[in-house]
Order: sequence, then structure tokens, then C-alpha cells
Amino acid sequence: MRNANSSVALLIDGDMALYMATTSAEQEINWGEFWTLHSDPEEAYSLFKVNIQKLIMEVSEKLKLEEEPRVYVAFTDAVNWRKDILETYKGNRKEKRKPLCYYLVRDRVVENYETLQVPTLEGDDVLGIWATSPHIKGRKIIVSGDKDFKTIPGEFWDYLRKKFFTITEEQADYFHMLQTLMGDVTDGYGGCPGMGEGRAESFLKEPWIWHQVEREMKSGPRKGQLVTEWKQRPMEPEETLWDAVVSCFAKAGKDAAYALVQAQVARICRSSEWDFKNRKVIPWTPS
Repeated sequence: MRNANSSVALLIDGDMALYMATTSAEQEINWGEFWTLHSDPEEAYSLFKVNIQKLIMEVSEKLKLEEEPRVYVAFTDAVNWRKDILETYKGNRKEKRKPLCYYLVRDRVVENYETLQVPTLEGDDVLGIWATSPHIKGRKIIVSGDKDFKTIPGEFWDYLRKKFFTITEEQADYFHMLQTLMGDVTDGYGGCPGMGEGRAESFLKEPWIWHQVEREMKSGPRKGQLVTEWKQRPMEPEETLWDAVVSCFAKAGKDAAYALVQAQVARICRSSEWDFKNRKVIPWTPS
């Protein structure tokens, strides 16, 4: 850990930083009749160190820090708690290999950096929990190139887009519901069928309740028959946003239990969703 007395801590997405370094170190060689792929772990580790130092300098310059920040590097555990809730979660990534030297270099990073890796947690969860808890003191800034961190309240440096931003708790809750409705097919959960980003954003700006009504057919071969239709209505004062979200899933043929699973896997954990004593996730539930 750098500068243990610093009042600023950088919580770095180690999965992405390590993936980029070890991928960059891979080299293809054409031997004429066949190709080989090789990687030098020393080169990969050197690239990782250079990249981390670059991130430290970027944040320090952007925020005009007067002291070098503390550095924590977060990694994903081999066991994923979301798979106990949704079996298909990230199921399409089973066949995707890690870059050569990935695990070898990660072991070396663990030896030489202050790292955070917790059983059953993805690296995103580790960052979300520690960024919103008092266990790491002072100002905390998540450093990653992943845009999905908008569901966590806090400060962020997006180094791929060279953008610093702050997310309030209200904004984080909004993005959580947006992700719940949209789903993420690359992560193996579909969200609300038929609800793309545009429709989800429109709904969240002014939520409504879907409900079923009966209507009598006035003409045609079905004259006199009662048919059931879905209609929109304004939310009642006692109804919550979650009630409105569940009604969207109901209209799409999915029940409240299905909707809750989507919301739970879409949620990057915050400190309130981690049992520090028993070291296990407390899956999100609507309040």
C-alpha cells in the first residue's frame, strides 16, 4: 500500500487492469506451418505496475491531490454468489479463456500490493462495499474503465473515457432500477422482456402502474365477450417505484419473484448488503 497516512484511497478495479496488462503482453508468432502464442510474465507484471502508476498520476493531477494516495486493488473470487440466485449468470463466459500469465501475475500483484479479494464476491462488489463502508478511512475513489459502476454512490475515475464523476445515492438507485429493467445479456440476465434502454428511461422519468381491466367486445364475432387488457394508470400515494417496476414485469408475463432476481443480480453490493461478521451477501430487497 502506498502512503499509508494519505487521506485519499484509490480502489482500483484489478480485474480490468490485470486483464489489460496480461493481454498486452501476449505475442503471436507465425512459424510458417503453425502459430504459437506466448507471454512473458515479467513483461506482463511490468505493464501492470506501469499502468497502476499511470492511474495514480491521472487521478492525482485531475483532483490536484497534494499527497500520493493509498492504493487498494480489488479482484474477483472464483466462486460467485449470484450463481446461487440465477444459474445462468455469466454462463456464456465459461469458454472464454483468461490471458496467458493472468493468474501467475495476479499472485505476484497480491504479494506486492494491498489487495482486496473476498470469498463469493466479484471485484465490482468488493469495490462497492469498501467504497461505501467506513472500513477504509478518508476519501475513496473507484478507478475503473467499466461504465457499470453507476449503480454505486461515490466518486469515480473512468480511465478509458478520461472522465471523473460523482454518483449520488439517488442516482445510484435510479441506475440500479434502469439496469434491472434493461438486463444485461452479456452477464446472463434478461431484465424485463421488451424493455430496452429507451423505454426503461422513459418509464423511470415518470413511472406508472400497469394493471388489467376487462372490456366487453361491442362488435364482431366476439361481440358480448369479456376480454382482458393491460392499461396504464398513475401511481397511488402508497405505491412505490418497485410496485411500478413489478407491474412492468407482470405485463411482460413475469412474476414478482422473477423481477426480484433480476434486481438482485443487477445490483453491485454496497456495505449495507454485506454481512461483515458472517462474510456473506445480503441480497437486495425493496424497502
